[in-house]
Amino acid sequence: MLPRSFVAALAGLLAAAWPGAGAPAPGTARVVLGATNQEQGLRQVDHTPMHVSRVMTMGGRECRATNLGAGTQFALDFDVDDAFLHDVNLPVKVRAEYFDAGRDWFRLRYDSADPTALDRGRSKFSTPVQKADSAATST
Repeated sequence: MLPRSFVAALAGLLAAAWPGAGAPAPGTARVVLGATNQEQGLRQVDHTPMHVSRVMTMGGRECRATNLGAGTQFALDFDVDDAFLHDVNLPVKVRAEYFDAGRDWFRLRYDSADPTALDRGRSKFSTPVQKADSAATST
């Protein structure tokens, strides 16, 4: 079974898509993060007490962020709707748009069908994304 639940392990901000990013391509699940998330087959999930995102404005756009400063939240959690993707063993492409502020990094942790991965094949990590503090939207 390939990615059904995405956990974004972050050291900063992740927005799955910025508002105004346009309509998703057919067969695409996405979420636009903000005070009220716009969900299309992908949803951002808060779990108390350690995984509760906060709404912020960065680069003039509303988004969701981790709360590292308070030491209480290190990840944003996402879940793919079963109607979109369930019980398949196919490659999945993930694209994340984020506001590039700071020189820290983030990575995605996701469910995997790889039996050599962490948690008996359940968790794998993407290559870390190093931020460059460009004060611009990056993908």
